[in-house]
Amino acid sequence: VLIIIFLVITALTTISLIVATARVTIAVTQPVMTLRDIVTSINEGHIDEAIPPMTGGSREVNQVYNSFAKLYKIVRFSNTAFFSGNLDWALKFLHDALKLFRNIDDTKAIGVASNNLGNAYLSLYLRKKSDGRCQQHDGECVRRSALLYYSEAVNIAFANYESAVSDINQDKGMTALYASQLANR
Repeated sequence: VLIIIFLVITALTTISLIVATARVTIAVTQPVMTLRDIVTSINEGHIDEAIPPMTGGSREVNQVYNSFAKLYKIVRFSNTAFFSGNLDWALKFLHDALKLFRNIDDTKAIGVASNNLGNAYLSLYLRKKSDGRCQQHDGECVRRSALLYYSEAVNIAFANYESAVSDINQDKGMTALYASQLANR
C-alpha cells in the first residue's frame, strides 16, 4: 500500500511539475515568437499599417516590442514623407531614427538610416540646384551632409561585409546572401 501511495504521489508531483514547466515555457517563449513573427513579416513586406499587438511577456520583452514599434513607426513616417515629397519632415524623422539606432547601437539600422538620410539630402540638393554654392538646410551644407551620411552607410556595410567574408569557410551560401543584402543597401 505504501509503495502504491508513493508511486501515486510521485506521479502526481511529476505531472504537476511538467504542467507548470510547460506553462512557464509557453509564457516566456510565446511573446518572443510573436516578436520573431513580426520581424519576419516586416522583412517580407507583409505589414501594411501597424505592427500587430503583442500580449503577455516579461517587462524586457515588452520594452523590446515597444522600442521596435517606435522605430518602425519612425521609419514608416520618414518613408511616407520622403516619397510624398516632404523632405523637411523626412529629414526630421530620419534624424530621429538615426539617433534612436545609435542609442541601441544597431549598426545595420544605422547604416540603413544613414543611407536614407543621404538619399533625402541628395533629393533636397537636386530640388534646390543652384549656382554651385553650398546649399544650406538647417545650417548644414546639403551636398556635404549627403556625402557624410553615404560614407557612413558604405563604411558600415563594408565592415559588415568584411566580417562576413572572414567567416567564408564556415558557410559560403550565407556569406553570399549577406553580401547580396549589403550590396542592395
